[in-house]
Amino acid sequence: MQSSRFLNIAAGVFVAASLMALAAGAATAASIYDSGYTARIKMTAGQKAKVKRISGAARAKRRQIFSKYGISERAQPSMSKLMKASGELQAMSRHERNELAKVFTPTQLQEYDALIREVRERVVRAAR
Repeated sequence: MQSSRFLNIAAGVFVAASLMALAAGAATAASIYDSGYTARIKMTAGQKAKVKRISGAARAKRRQIFSKYGISERAQPSMSKLMKASGELQAMSRHERNELAKVFTPTQLQEYDALIREVRERVVRAAR
């Protein structure tokens, strides 16, 4: 039951953090929260520019929320901290995904969602 609750509560964290690799200009994931989707989803140059703007705003908000709740992207995930931050992170993630949905094709959005699920599962395993 707690693991299922954690999946729902922490979903915002994983979506929010998924854009970090693009924003940092890295091709590989920089933390456990990163999906590395920019290397796995083919995008046009125009899409990349738009995603970069979306990710910049999301990254700044995510850092603010992580700081507020004492969450480190480089440390082992803390279920209790993620649960405390979940409302704010989920709201930010919903906004970010809505913005990405305006940029991605339906197929790209499905690929993105699948990668986010992979990240969520990885973080849940690490938090146990």
